[in-house]
Amino acid sequence: QLAVENSQTVTGTSASAAATESNDNSMPDLVARYTHKGDFGHVSLAALGRQIRNKDNAVSDSANGFGVSLSGKVRVFAADDIRFMFTHGQGIGRYVGLNSANDAVVNADGELDTIDITAGYVTFRHAWNEKLRSSFQLAGFEAGNPASASADATKSVRSGLVNLIYNVTPRPEVGVEALHAEREVEGGADGTLDRLQFMAKHSF
Repeated sequence: QLAVENSQTVTGTSASAAATESNDNSMPDLVARYTHKGDFGHVSLAALGRQIRNKDNAVSDSANGFGVSLSGKVRVFAADDIRFMFTHGQGIGRYVGLNSANDAVVNADGELDTIDITAGYVTFRHAWNEKLRSSFQLAGFEAGNPASASADATKSVRSGLVNLIYNVTPRPEVGVEALHAEREVEGGADGTLDRLQFMAKHSF
């Protein structure tokens, strides 16, 4: 699979990590992906290459960004599977973890300092019976911020979730999910999030 994506640079500054979006890029983001399928499930390897660019009045700077990702689904036991994705790159913040980190920091000289990112998740999906199933997931996100990053820039995020989903009939489903997450920023401040959500879905 090959894709040409609309490119956009997301930056913060040394004073604040508040995201600023710009459309100054002169090159699209390029993505290539290969998927291997077998009786075990499937495994995919993807690569991303992109330009990061920022123009601010007379100051202009650009940098190269890249990313690699390994993902897949592997069948275990009769009806269970393990799903996973691991991603690493530089200047790919807008593509990972709901933009928890930016692509780069605009330093005091107006230059771009790209942000390294490593992230991933592992999910075990278990079928209790023909109608009832659960997923257990652990996920992590780590940003290698440059020295120019602000104190409120995201440093790490960790989360875990468990859910229970019931097929009322083959099409309607109902479920409940509990999630716990933790976030730490460069300045050392941290916080937690706990969420309980309910769902109902009908597949047409």
